[in-house]
Amino acid sequence: MKNTLILLIIILNGCASIKSISYSSFNTPLDPNNTKLIQAEESAIGLMHITAPNLDVSGKLRAQCRSGLIHGIKTTLGMRDLLFVQEYILEASAHGTNSSKN
Repeated sequence: MKNTLILLIIILNGCASIKSISYSSFNTPLDPNNTKLIQAEESAIGLMHITAPNLDVSGKLRAQCRSGLIHGIKTTLGMRDLLFVQEYILEASAHGTNSSKN
């Protein structure tokens, strides 16, 4: 009974890993009074490493910025294995510019 419980905990716990991290560079210096940090996250399920979801957080980032101008984007793609399925998690943070002067 004890061995079965330990085995179930190991199997259902899954394994998490970071698959990709990317940064975009700043083209111009940003005015800290004119920008704000914005963040977005999206997750979905894939099956047996055969299918991978199409994750897109750009719309969520733009929705948080009035002008739609986003600089210095950092994205992280993580994955968690759970038996036959994988949970993919895409996290993004960026600096949104409040006006189009930059």
